[in-house]
Amino acid sequence: MEYRKSDTLPVTDTLKGIAISAVLINHYVNMHVSVDAAGFANLFIALFYMASGYGLYYSLSKALADETAFSKKALFLFYRDRAIRILPLFWIALLVSRIPSPWAYLGLDAPDHFWFIPTLLQCYVLAPLIFSGMRKNKAALITIVVLAFAGINCLAELGHAGYLIVTLMGFLHTWWRGLYFIYILLFTFGIWLPYFLNPTRIKHPLFAKLAFCLLLASTLGFMILLKYYVQNRLFFGILPLAALALLFIHAIRYTISFRVFAYLGSISYSIYLFHILYFKAIDGIGFAGRPLADLAICIVLFPLFLYGCSKSEELGKFIAQKLRVFIKYPLFQRTHLGC
Repeated sequence: MEYRKSDTLPVTDTLKGIAISAVLINHYVNMHVSVDAAGFANLFIALFYMASGYGLYYSLSKALADETAFSKKALFLFYRDRAIRILPLFWIALLVSRIPSPWAYLGLDAPDHFWFIPTLLQCYVLAPLIFSGMRKNKAALITIVVLAFAGINCLAELGHAGYLIVTLMGFLHTWWRGLYFIYILLFTFGIWLPYFLNPTRIKHPLFAKLAFCLLLASTLGFMILLKYYVQNRLFFGILPLAALALLFIHAIRYTISFRVFAYLGSISYSIYLFHILYFKAIDGIGFAGRPLADLAICIVLFPLFLYGCSKSEELGKFIAQKLRVFIKYPLFQRTHLGC
């Protein structure tokens, strides 16, 4: 049975919903509770990279349905549609957050939790190249990506990368989970997965969901063990990524979907951009010194925040539709490539 991109949306949205839930909880704890919870949400962001790569496989497959290589038009449309979907809401979030840096608006160097956007844009820049390499020779592409990743990190670790290169990589937020460009590996994994994994709907989905929950709980337990007992930063940064990859494979393989998480995942971009502003707004009400009252207000008003995020997503799509009318490939009047 052939699966279309629309068939995978509830699954990838569920995974994104789990990731954004971890981000919300982790950031709230970091802002309001004196507990060292750093690194947990940061890890679950890996699900965004894998889900983005997985979803782009279907978009790029559609774009090259009758072609063997990307044309200039296809590349133009791909980058245009990615930019007009990501950047307008990002710019709005930067404006309301009063971030003046021009580099942030260019998607190069963004402060605080906005660091994720430049790394995602880097993945999108490389996506057509990775996808084309997969179509031609999967083994060669994977080998090149892994060797490039290992080479860059070895040179940086040994001090041979050069000061300017290391500074540039830091400026572009390429350091994550203790290594440079590891998010590119996760994104490549997401693009690679559809070649080898055929989703299926099983007769007893409850057991698949229970196994998913067990994998998720095991991953969290493994993270806690590494952070608070093993206390090795590199192990904590890298090893749980393998557990998340297994979780991702299981979810895709058995089309795991949870309605609440799928909804959160469908508006996860706006939630990610604006949740810190929401937390600060709640603090501004006057309960910052009373943690329980602050948390209660935050929970009570959370549906209103989600409503605002859903409207933000609609605004982002509306802006993208309008920009498509004005930003066209110079030699073609009618263009289309799904975001």
